[in-house]
Amino acid sequence: MKNTILYLPEGEYDLCASVNGRPGERRVCVSASCVPLLQRDLDAKIAASKARQAARPCGYFDHRSGPASYHPLRFEWAPGRGVLLHVEWTQSGKDAVQGRNYSYVSPTFMVDRRSGEVSGLQEGWNERTFQRFAREWMQETTDADGNPYNGEEERKSWSDEERQTYERDVRHIDSLARLKLIFRTQMAIASEYTAWLHGMSEQQRYEYPAWEFFRQPGAITKRPDHVEHEGDIMLKTDYDYWLDRNNPDFGGFGVPWPPFGYNSWMHVAPVDRATCESLGLIHRNDPVQPLPTGADGTPMWGLPSKDLSTQLGTKSIKSLTEEERNELAEWCRQQGVSVTLPDAKGKVQITPQPPAPPTGQVPGTPTPTATPAPVQPRPDGLAPGKPATIDEAIQGAGLDLNADATEAQMQKFLDSLHDRYPANREKMRKEIITSVTSTVRGAAANRAEVERIRTTMEDLASMCNPSLIDRLPAYTVKQRHLSYGGLHRGTTLEIEYNKDADAETIFHELVHALHSRSRVDIQNELREYFKSRVQGERLQRLAVGGNCVGYRDKWAIAPEALRDYSGCVYRRDIMAKMKDGSISLFADTRENPFGTEMTTMHLEKLGLSPKEFLKFWNYRQDGACLWRECFLKCLKIIFD
Repeated sequence: MKNTILYLPEGEYDLCASVNGRPGERRVCVSASCVPLLQRDLDAKIAASKARQAARPCGYFDHRSGPASYHPLRFEWAPGRGVLLHVEWTQSGKDAVQGRNYSYVSPTFMVDRRSGEVSGLQEGWNERTFQRFAREWMQETTDADGNPYNGEEERKSWSDEERQTYERDVRHIDSLARLKLIFRTQMAIASEYTAWLHGMSEQQRYEYPAWEFFRQPGAITKRPDHVEHEGDIMLKTDYDYWLDRNNPDFGGFGVPWPPFGYNSWMHVAPVDRATCESLGLIHRNDPVQPLPTGADGTPMWGLPSKDLSTQLGTKSIKSLTEEERNELAEWCRQQGVSVTLPDAKGKVQITPQPPAPPTGQVPGTPTPTATPAPVQPRPDGLAPGKPATIDEAIQGAGLDLNADATEAQMQKFLDSLHDRYPANREKMRKEIITSVTSTVRGAAANRAEVERIRTTMEDLASMCNPSLIDRLPAYTVKQRHLSYGGLHRGTTLEIEYNKDADAETIFHELVHALHSRSRVDIQNELREYFKSRVQGERLQRLAVGGNCVGYRDKWAIAPEALRDYSGCVYRRDIMAKMKDGSISLFADTRENPFGTEMTTMHLEKLGLSPKEFLKFWNYRQDGACLWRECFLKCLKIIFD
């Protein structure tokens, strides 16, 4: 397989391409003179990644963040052909090219606006890049009287004090403070729009039909309308209400999602179905509230016209278009479900993917008992001598699930899990945690911390089935001074750690990423197990402190004090209504449907030494090893 790509063909072209995020036409001139400029920018990107200041440069699929297809090495000019790029292919890239799924490259590069000459690689989009581009664009504009913009020339004659005063004043459209405010606001709108789209899916609209309008701390000047409506709980589909809260007449942005104007500090929190029923917003047997539509009958604000995960399951096969068939097949492949088309009634049947029958067994017949089951092939990438399943690891360590273990058995069990899939380490380093930074100590100590965090995250990844790691997108990992141990941000694909984060904490946040990106059937199995363990419990304030509420079940406490965080649920409306330390209103709720902290609080213990881990394994409450049961349940569901 060749390791060179024709990045830019030689010559002059009038291209229809994406220009600053919008369709447009540009004259592009590709000559040998552009190679030093491209190489200069590539060298800068590679140097920044080696200094742990940025992610390693790579090529993505379809211009979307995710698995890398290749890593660029150097540019070269080939007379008669154009600019060649030497690359190091990733396994994903090799598979895509050799499988003929992709056959061309869509390059990104900078072009001089006047000459059309290629001037370098596209820069990472940040505040400084935006400020520079905004001012360059302003140089090409004129005011209402036709006078050209000349702000840059005027500022050259100013004193340092005058320049600094101007740049800090948001009233000037081209000041750095104003451009910074514009950039951060637009980024916030984009991020909140992503979260809003998720909240408006059919499943979310059923389980959490409404938003609560609440204020985050930090507001200096409060808008009268927001003060009047603070604490309101309204249906998500009441567009008129949410547009009124974001009215441009008092500084809003005219959309039904946050932020609700500059520095308003107003936000929304999901409200569950039981609460909405108790408030009279909906009735028990009401169907999912439909999405409001525009004049053309299609959903507004970019919402999808269909929800494949719920609607295609009952749609007539005869009415499916070829595009819908392909969408359905791809969705099912990703979610681990099978499809039978059609059934006796001509309907699409979507069911969980059943395990494959043993070799030689006819599907639907019982497994023969007269002869032992045939040996199943070992999974691809499994290291020699390592267990293919958690049950194999338990058996190999000589553990009896009805008896206490020894430290030697625990050592053998944990050792067998480490590096089950060694290739996951390289994939994590090269494709998933490419950007890790630390700002808590001196330069040398920060580099050591970055390497420690990387290695620890790779330790956990090496235990997992590769199919789980393959679903992870690229994350930005930061270590800085925090008032808590760590944080996983699924929307912005960020993981943060405190300066004192140990292996437990590092594992905890990575498990959040693995859990949130796992298949639907895995998430459903964890959710059902969580619900079965809290059956009959009442929702109350947790001993862990703060505003945490959830289920103080016995299996979540373990041998540590204040370890009932496993039963935590994330509900601002519940927190606000907590009185006298307990609440019984929500007896049958869908909060925390995937047992989010149950999974993290148990699997994080894989970061402990065998001696410390043994305390949890052997812990008994009321004669039962409840922590051990939950740990193994989560471990098998996530890792097997």
